[in-house]
Amino acid sequence: MNDFLDKAKKINDDFKNICKNNNNITENDFYQKARGPASFLGSKIENFKIGYEIKKLLPNSYFIEGLNGKLFSGGNTITLKNNDLQNIKDLLVSYDNLINNEGKNYETARIISNQIYNIALLSDILKSLDNYKKTNNILLLSDIGKMLRKFIENNYMFIYEKLGVYYEYFLIDEFQDTSHVQYEILKPLINESLSQAKSDNVLLVGDIKQAIYRWRNGDWEIMKDTIDTDFHNLISRQNLQENWRSYPNIVKFNNSLFSELLQLTDLFKEKDEDISNLRYQTKINYIKEIYIDTDKNRDVKQEIPEAKKDQFKDFQGYVKLYIAKDKNNKNTTTNEEKSTTYDTSDSIESEEDDKVLQLVINDVNNLWEKGYKNIGILVRTNKEAVEVFKYILQNSTIQDLDFKIISDESISFANSDAVLWIVFTLYALQNGSNYARYMSEAFYDFIKTSNSVPYNSLMNNLENDDNFMAQNLYFKAEHLVNIIYKELDDKEKVFCMHFLQLIKNYQREHNNNEVMFIEWFLNNGVKQSLKITDEKNGVHISTIHKSKGLEYDAVIVPFINWTRNQNDYLWFKKPDICNSNIPAFLLKTSGDLANSQFADEYYMEKTKKYVDDLNLLYVALTRAKKVLIANIENQYIGKEIQKCIINYFNIDGLGAIDTYKSINSNENFDIYEIGTLVNNTTYASDVSIENFQWAAKENVGIEIKIKKNYSLSSNEKIAHGVLMHDILRVIDDVDNWEKKADKILKKHHKTSEEIEKIKENIKTIFEINPEVKNWFTNAQEIISERDLSIYKLESDKDKLESDKERKMYRPDKIFIYPDKVIVVDFKTGETNLEDYKYQVKNYVEILRQIFDKDIEGYLLNIDNNELLKVEI
Repeated sequence: MNDFLDKAKKINDDFKNICKNNNNITENDFYQKARGPASFLGSKIENFKIGYEIKKLLPNSYFIEGLNGKLFSGGNTITLKNNDLQNIKDLLVSYDNLINNEGKNYETARIISNQIYNIALLSDILKSLDNYKKTNNILLLSDIGKMLRKFIENNYMFIYEKLGVYYEYFLIDEFQDTSHVQYEILKPLINESLSQAKSDNVLLVGDIKQAIYRWRNGDWEIMKDTIDTDFHNLISRQNLQENWRSYPNIVKFNNSLFSELLQLTDLFKEKDEDISNLRYQTKINYIKEIYIDTDKNRDVKQEIPEAKKDQFKDFQGYVKLYIAKDKNNKNTTTNEEKSTTYDTSDSIESEEDDKVLQLVINDVNNLWEKGYKNIGILVRTNKEAVEVFKYILQNSTIQDLDFKIISDESISFANSDAVLWIVFTLYALQNGSNYARYMSEAFYDFIKTSNSVPYNSLMNNLENDDNFMAQNLYFKAEHLVNIIYKELDDKEKVFCMHFLQLIKNYQREHNNNEVMFIEWFLNNGVKQSLKITDEKNGVHISTIHKSKGLEYDAVIVPFINWTRNQNDYLWFKKPDICNSNIPAFLLKTSGDLANSQFADEYYMEKTKKYVDDLNLLYVALTRAKKVLIANIENQYIGKEIQKCIINYFNIDGLGAIDTYKSINSNENFDIYEIGTLVNNTTYASDVSIENFQWAAKENVGIEIKIKKNYSLSSNEKIAHGVLMHDILRVIDDVDNWEKKADKILKKHHKTSEEIEKIKENIKTIFEINPEVKNWFTNAQEIISERDLSIYKLESDKDKLESDKERKMYRPDKIFIYPDKVIVVDFKTGETNLEDYKYQVKNYVEILRQIFDKDIEGYLLNIDNNELLKVEI
């Protein structure tokens, strides 16, 4: 930093000497005066102090003109002595070179020096956390992946050895949200599986457009590019283009909207950003590749399956858009301007949002009246979810007993003034804490009415009521609820009832200790949400993140106005100019990074932020089956959608969006309606598999199905038993069994010595026990490890099938001969075969109901070659 300032000071000194030698002229005698090219050689350097941002010295357009020779205005040319005019031009070039070559280094050093304390602070926190974990013998969930990655760095077979089983096939769902740590764990296992495979045996399922968990280390780059780099010649991509969820109008609207967004010439353009600039084009190309990449078979558009096209009858779906109108240009600032003044975590602004919430109420009432009783209201933040919940609860006029408001994350006890008053009142009465009494009184002020008893009188009455003070926790809480119940609104009453149930549940699992409950509640219980119902019917209030993978008959997205906060702290790689041993720096993502060595990472982070916004929009709008309603504000992602509306984009097969402008538009909102909202009925396409009545075929008393894999075990004895069972399961010919055994042994990664020992053991079984050899040689059919499912027959012939007792059995081998059937169970280790006779007897009993033949049963200990015939 000092070196940079010394060089700048040298330029400034040279400029001042020239001015002094020419009758003490100043920068004001040159073109554009204090804003012109000479000012950069003069006052801008003079006023620049160490620690100042480099942006104070960055050249402007006048400076560029000066570089090109324009130093004076019009006829105000000054004749300079000797060669001083050229000397000034040379100083401008030197200044330009200094900024371009060393300005980034200066700004990088300045940023690091100003924020180096972040590393020191984080280091202390991590040390304290590490000590806490060691002291309390605990691990964080995030530690497990890192530990596992370390274990398998040099020996990925560690996984298979510990599991006692070899996995040949992998299916990884939601792959777009995989983190680097997870991928580094999976990669060697996948690689090994692919190297042994004769056909496709690894299936990665994901959609980069739905990658919305980057904030918890999900990295879509793995699915976008990394997987191609690592397995480029082994990948076959398939795009699942058919949409089995949404009705045609919703599919067509989403297809067209996202296609139009990606075609905007100024998509996500920031203030003063030049769309012809290479960096802007790089940003847009990256975003487009997430949604459309013909080389990797990615496409934003979906299709209606042919099998469903005839099932929609006269209703093709309904889309309704509210486009918020600007008032006095209130929302016309750019994304870049707003990013420094607007925090999405506090995005509810009461006056404007009350209008939006009233729209939500109106739409919910209308949908419910028309029979749509599975409604999802999707919001960006928990704060928005709370506001929506409160507003609907207080303003809805629906009288239907089936009407419910359902939310998993926003309706926590922390949002109830009444519950918090009860807890802090119990706390104050229990130990006389001044803090607890202060909090109790504060929350009482929130819930009291003009008819309420004064706080101090209420507390004195409770403290002097010996009967109350002697009661248990639940009685006290219920008594406090009764005191305030008549004063509460409907929302608080609901919270109180669920709070009493919470106490009951706590007492069943713990005890009646009042102190322990209060401590538990303030640390854990306060975060719990009301579990109003698990039913599908109702108004579900959810964040977009929680809605991923879900669907609703009708979806309302009331606040399309989000972006990620640009003031996040992020890790940046150590720049080349830094000699520190620190591999990365934790820095605040401000615009200053654009002028430093961190610029490329900074701009890529900004680009990914825009992808985050777009992906959230995609997830929100694709949750709807029949009805999609959205309020689009002129902020952030909403602003980009409004650009499409202004452009009158075409909806596939339906025409331009402006033809759907509703006559119900008003001074606050332009309204667009695609399709007509009809009464909800259940069409064939909506029939759930859960509604089918399943019944077995007549006169069928047995099922045979493939045995499930129960081989997962870290116990060596169990793993050995699994291995031996696997080998005997595949053997069906005593003369050619070794090839099949070798394949199993290879999967279990046994040493050559172990392989020979196991194979000799199996050979011995056939040599010592001619009966066993006969089974594998002469049986007409061999059935290995199949489940037998049978209904125990009842004497009552009229008894329903569902009322009969069902039994499940799983013998290891069944050998079927023309005149008899032999059933065998294998055992390993130090097993007393007498203890397992009952199993074989059950097998024999079942098989007698199936085969009209003699049935014999055996137990065979594989390890010691003991064979036991079970007498029936």
